[in-house]
Amino acid sequence: ADQDVEARPRRARERVREEPLPGPEADRRPDGAAGDAIFGGDDDEAGGMIQQAKAAAKSKKDQKTAKEAAREQAKLLRQNRPEAEVEHRRKTSKRILQNRGLVRARKESAGNSRVTNRKKYETKIKKRKGAVLEM
Repeated sequence: ADQDVEARPRRARERVREEPLPGPEADRRPDGAAGDAIFGGDDDEAGGMIQQAKAAAKSKKDQKTAKEAAREQAKLLRQNRPEAEVEHRRKTSKRILQNRGLVRARKESAGNSRVTNRKKYETKIKKRKGAVLEM
């Protein structure tokens, strides 16, 4: 390989530049009429189609919002409403509201793996202290 190789100057990255989109002036006809200059369509025809499309979109959006409001109203009606409290009656207990039926009694740490593992760790440390002399 060559010993004295000069570093080549780095080339600047060439960025792809898109041509700017033609502004509203480019859509105008030479005679000054504002129409579809690209396709050569009639003003009233294109305008009518645009108005029709806008009206269709607006009606569709209105229908969608109405349907959404109806769905929200139905959801509110379906939700569980608390019953009115009758005077001189006790509230139902949490245990009755849970309605779990006959379930076997579990240890305190049964459903909590973090606590179970911590207890295991503590017992292992105690066993190790009995087996290994501390320095």
